[in-house]
Amino acid sequence: VDRQSRTSASPSLLVPSSFSMPLSIPSSSLLRNAREREAFGELRRYRLGRARSQNLQAYAIAQDRTLFELVHSWPNRTEDLYMVWGMGISRVQQHGQSIIEILRRVKAKHDNIAMKLENEGGGNTTSTAVRNATSSRIAMRPAK
Repeated sequence: VDRQSRTSASPSLLVPSSFSMPLSIPSSSLLRNAREREAFGELRRYRLGRARSQNLQAYAIAQDRTLFELVHSWPNRTEDLYMVWGMGISRVQQHGQSIIEILRRVKAKHDNIAMKLENEGGGNTTSTAVRNATSSRIAMRPAK
């Protein structure tokens, strides 16, 4: 096999060509809300702990880009992790269950906070208003 044929099947096929990630990532601009910020922080703590226990650099466990994509895509199952940049078979097997548990824990915490705020506010929170507006728009859509 010549060099040209080996390089023609590039890994960029897995990532849309329109996707580009800056080398220096300003975290505040990519993390859109408190839930994402907390999940990113928890994933970084997990990564650092695993790296130290294995005497590795943190990026050997997962790069920042992978952590950003995890909090943006919010996978629910271990199988969903394969769709995240930087998560291959080995990383999913070694860290997949822990990552999913971290994301579920953060989501549950923020869902509980939102529910508590909704109950304290008499149901007149922004999330309720958005949900009601969305429901009415769906009901008003013409049948296709």
